[in-house]
Formats: sequence, C-alpha cells, structure tokens
Amino acid sequence: MFVLVTGGAGYIGSHTCIELIKAGFEPVIIDNLSNSKLVVLDRIETITGKRPAFMEGDILDSAFLDAVFAQYSFAAVMHFAGLKAVGESVQKPLWYYENNVSGTLNLIKAMALGFVIIFMWWIWRVVMSVRWTRCWRMPGIMW
Repeated sequence: MFVLVTGGAGYIGSHTCIELIKAGFEPVIIDNLSNSKLVVLDRIETITGKRPAFMEGDILDSAFLDAVFAQYSFAAVMHFAGLKAVGESVQKPLWYYENNVSGTLNLIKAMALGFVIIFMWWIWRVVMSVRWTRCWRMPGIMW
C-alpha cells in the first residue's frame, strides 16, 4: 500500500519513511527540498534496503499535487511539509501562513479528489516542546 509522505526528506519525515518500509508500506515522498537534501533517500535505502519513490515539488502547487494523486492510489497521507522555525515565522508570518495553511488546504483538496480518507498531520509546538498528532477521516465517506 502506498502512503504519501509530504516533507519526507526532512528529519521527521525520513524517519517515518523508515518505519513505514519496515511495516511493509511503500512511502512516496514529496518534498520541495527547501529544508532537506536528496542524500536522505540514499540513507533510507541504506537502512531499509529499499529506496522510496520521490517527487520534487511543493504543496503550494495544486497542479503538482493533482499529478501525484493521479499517478498513485494512496491508502493514507502523512503530512510533515510545514515550516516551523519560531524566529523566522515572526519575521515572515505571511510566508508561514501561506505554506502551512494554504499548502495544507491544497493537500486536503487533492486528497478528496483522490479519495484518500486517512490524513495524519504532525503539529510541532517548538516553543513549548509539546507534540500533538492529529488524524482525521475525510468527511462524507462511508466506512
């Protein structure tokens, strides 16, 4: 089963991909590489023996997301493509809002068109070092 991992080349996303592969899933990473490097894919392969699929792109690009969902049938989406630096977020609040809110909405819209019903979103409260994980089922879908 394919699992989309946004921000999968980052620290948390790459570790999640390792665990997904160990559990028998096939992660598909999308990342704009603004805060990560492609060498992470080599490291995932070294650890697991499998190289995850990778597509470079941004969650702000709806056409890119539509193409990803057209290519794969995902069982779930794990969303780690958020900006999180407190100092920078104070200096560039609109950039953070656009990426974290608009990008997430683009992803949810693409999920709805792709009939993906499981969404896991990692929220990191940097200042307080408190972590929450939110998991939603898409509304309007019968179980």
